[in-house]
Amino acid sequence: MLKKIIICLALITLIFSANLALASRFTESLNKTIEDTGYSGERDVNIIAGNIVQGVLGVLGIVFIVLLLYGGTTYMLARGDAKKIEQAKNIIKYAVIGIVIIIVSYSLAYFITTALELAAK
Repeated sequence: MLKKIIICLALITLIFSANLALASRFTESLNKTIEDTGYSGERDVNIIAGNIVQGVLGVLGIVFIVLLLYGGTTYMLARGDAKKIEQAKNIIKYAVIGIVIIIVSYSLAYFITTALELAAK
């Protein structure tokens, strides 16, 4: 079982590293386009923070899906073993609780920042 987890993690790492390589090439092209248009390159802090939050939420969404798949697979392969069934249920339960906490915290942060922006105007 440990071998399967290590292989899955290696594959996920390989996929992410390929995406990072493509993203860096895309970023270089984008920076060249920005320079050609005469844009100064200065960014607003809100945009940078929004991009960071969006990236983190994307990674957390992937973690949620992986945990659901792992919990579901564990449940299906439990073969009636009560201990494994309980472990699978706990994995799924905690994954759902985690995604709910993430969604609520994002919604709360969005509400607060929107309220502060409106109050500043």
